Amino acid sequence: MLVSVATAQDCGCCPRFAEAQLLIGKHLYEDAIAKLEEARRFSDAGEKCPDISLLVVKTHQAIQQRDVKDPSAAAFLVKISGGTFLMGDYSGEGWPNAKPAHQVTVDDYYLSRYEVSGEEFDAFCDATHRKKPSHPLVKGDWGRGKKPAFLVDWYDAIEYCNWFSGLQGLQPVYTIDSTIADPNNKNSSDKKRWTVLPDWSANGYRLPTEAEWEFAARATLVSGKAQGGGNVRFANGRDLLDPSEVNFDARPDYLAPHSVAGKYRAEPVNVDELSTNILGLKNMGGNAEEWCWDWYDYHYSKDDEGAHNPRGSTSGAYRVQRGGNWGNTASSSRGFNRSYACPYDYNHDSIYSGFRLARRM
Repeated sequence: MLVSVATAQDCGCCPRFAEAQLLIGKHLYEDAIAKLEEARRFSDAGEKCPDISLLVVKTHQAIQQRDVKDPSAAAFLVKISGGTFLMGDYSGEGWPNAKPAHQVTVDDYYLSRYEVSGEEFDAFCDATHRKKPSHPLVKGDWGRGKKPAFLVDWYDAIEYCNWFSGLQGLQPVYTIDSTIADPNNKNSSDKKRWTVLPDWSANGYRLPTEAEWEFAARATLVSGKAQGGGNVRFANGRDLLDPSEVNFDARPDYLAPHSVAGKYRAEPVNVDELSTNILGLKNMGGNAEEWCWDWYDYHYSKDDEGAHNPRGSTSGAYRVQRGGNWGNTASSSRGFNRSYACPYDYNHDSIYSGFRLARRM
C-alpha cells in the first residue's frame, strides 16, 4: 500500500476507495486516480473521507517514481549541481535592493520541478485537519487542483515541508515552537512569530535559500552543459521575456524592457504549464511568488561576499520571496529581483504567495 488509510466511512465513495487501493496494489496507478476522482464526486466525499486527497497525491508520486533512476530523489526533484556565481544585479538594470552583486558558492542540492500545487497543499490540510486557504479575492479554482497553492504564508510553507518529509519517511528540517516568540523576528504585525530552527544536515524537505533559488533561476548552457548562476536576465533562463513562456502582465501599457507584449492572463496557470528553464524547472518567473528561507535585508551586506551556502541574516521583519507573480510586469521576473512579505498573512499579502521544495544532496 502507498499509504495507510482510516476505516472508510459508510458512504458512496467507500467501494470506489477500496477499488482504488486494489488498483494501487497492482501498480495500476492511473486507473486508481480515476477511481479516486470518481469517489470524490460523491456528496460530501471530501469531508467524509479526507484520505482521498492524500491517496491521490501519493499515487501521483508513485507514477513519478516509476521511471526514476536515482533512488535518492523523487522524480519531481531536479538535481542542481552547485557552483560559484555572482549573486545579485550583475547587469546594472535591477532595483537597488539587488545590489551589490557579490560572489557566493552553493553546494549541490535538489529543487522541485514545480511549485507546490493546490491539490498537494489541500492534502496537507486534510491530513492535519486545518482549514484550506481561501479568500473572496481568490476566484474559482485559484489555489486548487494543479494551480499553485496560494494564500500560503511562510509558516504554512514551513509546516508543509515538515509534514511532507514525514510522509516520505525523511528527517524534518525544521523544529517549530509556536509557544515561544522568535526574538529575531522584528515584525510587530506578525501575529505568529513562531521560533523556527533549521537543521541543515537533515535530509527532509525545506524551502530553498535565496542564493539557491537565484542560482537555479539563472541557469544557462556552459560548454553544452546546464549550469546555474549564469549571467542571464530572467528567471526562466532567457534574456527576453515572452508571455507564451512566462505568466506575467504583458499588456502593452505595462511592458518592461526586454519583454514581449502579449496575453495578460490575470490569473495563475497550472504548475506544469508553460516553458521550463534549461534545468527543467517550471515557472521560476511569474505565476506565484515563491517563499525562501532567508530574512530580508534591503541591501546585501559586504559580509556576503565570498560566502559559502549563505542563508541570509539572523534576524529581520520580512522573509524573502522570489520570482514575481502573474500580476507583475516583466521586471519582477528578473532572476536577481528580490521581493519580501511578512511571514504571517495578516494583510492577505500571500494571495500571490506559493513555494517550491528543496532538499540537501
